[in-house]
Amino acid sequence: MSYCTTLSVVIRTYNSSKTISRLLSRLRLESGDEIIIVDSGSTDSTLHIARQHSLSVISSKLPFHYSKSLNAGFSRSRSPWVAVISSHCIPLSYDLIQLFHAFIKNANEESVVGYGKVSVVPPKAAHPDSIGDRFTFECGSFFPGGNGLAIYRKSAWEAHQFDEGIDTAEDLEWFLWAIGQGFSAHFIPGASAIYLNQGSLAHMFRKGWLEVRRTRALLPFSRKSFLTVLSSLVVCFSYYIWLAVRLKIPSPTMFRQLAHALGAFFAEFFPLH
Repeated sequence: MSYCTTLSVVIRTYNSSKTISRLLSRLRLESGDEIIIVDSGSTDSTLHIARQHSLSVISSKLPFHYSKSLNAGFSRSRSPWVAVISSHCIPLSYDLIQLFHAFIKNANEESVVGYGKVSVVPPKAAHPDSIGDRFTFECGSFFPGGNGLAIYRKSAWEAHQFDEGIDTAEDLEWFLWAIGQGFSAHFIPGASAIYLNQGSLAHMFRKGWLEVRRTRALLPFSRKSFLTVLSSLVVCFSYYIWLAVRLKIPSPTMFRQLAHALGAFFAEFFPLH
């Protein structure tokens, strides 16, 4: 039997004009594929750019919310698989959509989500193909990727939509549900993107803060010791400063990543309630 299915791509936007054109230029859709923009009240040229590409746009006047934006996009999609790509992520190659299609073609019934790799610099090597299930997760040999670059089986999402009651880490909550149901996740070799978040330093600090606090709430036994977290912070700071000195990343990117790391650091030690 020949392979024939389509893919919907959901991109969440909010004042994303600095990156959205670069992202769209690297998405080479196949016959029947679609792109859906879920915008949370952009005041720059984001929507103008989207309409120039004749894309389907869902406009929301609500403040940006990860889960609500994703659920709105998934609800509008017409394909059995839905890819999620952050408007801040620029695919490293022009064959990202084809890599997603290859993943779909080879996915078994238990496979419900695939992740790409997102980083501020191109990875030195492709992420190896790996399978995540309840066993590998509990053994510590698999931790899920995020919704910056991922693909979901829509029927599984219909059984469990992204939790709109949480402010972030909706990807982790969904993954925990999936492996609890006996489903599996994968990393997709070659699927990677450069992360170019344009948020303010305050936004990036808050992002790191919220991500860690939500992860702690979802994984109560994941809390690390002070020395472990401090060591990770020092390594993180050293790495991003080194990248900036070597001109691998611009200084604004360095400061944004450092702000994110600081937010994550402090969130490890404040009570959740």
